[in-house]
Amino acid sequence: MSDTKEVKGITFLPALTALIKPSTEYLGEEFKNAIKSKVDEHKKKKEEDNLIQHLKSVQEKTPIKDQENISYAQLDMFNDWVDGASKIDPKQSELSQVWQNLLIKAGEGEPTEIILNKLKTLSAGEALALMKFSKPSNIILSKEDLYHLDALEKNELIRPNNTFLSLVQWGMGFSVLFLIIIMFRTFAFDVISGSILIPSKINYWNIIFSVTSIFAYIAGALTFISFLKKGGKWAKKIKRLTWIGHSIVDLRG
Repeated sequence: MSDTKEVKGITFLPALTALIKPSTEYLGEEFKNAIKSKVDEHKKKKEEDNLIQHLKSVQEKTPIKDQENISYAQLDMFNDWVDGASKIDPKQSELSQVWQNLLIKAGEGEPTEIILNKLKTLSAGEALALMKFSKPSNIILSKEDLYHLDALEKNELIRPNNTFLSLVQWGMGFSVLFLIIIMFRTFAFDVISGSILIPSKINYWNIIFSVTSIFAYIAGALTFISFLKKGGKWAKKIKRLTWIGHSIVDLRG
């Protein structure tokens, strides 16, 4: 009897697994597709709502002009604008202002291709970090904002403030020179007088300590400059907006 159960266990379970497995895989795939379809549906609806709100705001800001005189370039730009603006939540007021005013400028015949292409490459976090960066220096950047600065710099929206960095480097250079002069004055006379008068009384440890201090100070100065370049609290001092960065933030109105 036990042999019969064992045989059934061996033959029945693999057969049951083979029967059920394709069904579960099929149902799992169907469920995943159903969820994806729902998400896509909600995204499409949200994008449509966003676009309607943006267009309403644009119409409130500027009168509708003669549509017969719209150029091909403006129509082409409008297609790209729709694709980008539909993904911007109107609740993000500053970013919404940028996209809305961009359309107004395009409608007035101003060149907007470069600005639009740059805006399309920005994530929401990068765009908000750019807006925050452009504000007065008392607005502190968060760690997330500082993280986005690298991407903004690669995207040519901000760049190093070479004037400020040069002043810092010159200041460090003069302070190193001053330190060297002070150190020289403390042991130079001993070295010269000792080597001429009493060679055995030269304080070599004093010399080694002084030279080591100079190198340590230089290393510390270079480390400090490197720290400044990375950002932190000095981010708004050591970096500045490029002309295209200015053009984008100026669209806030």
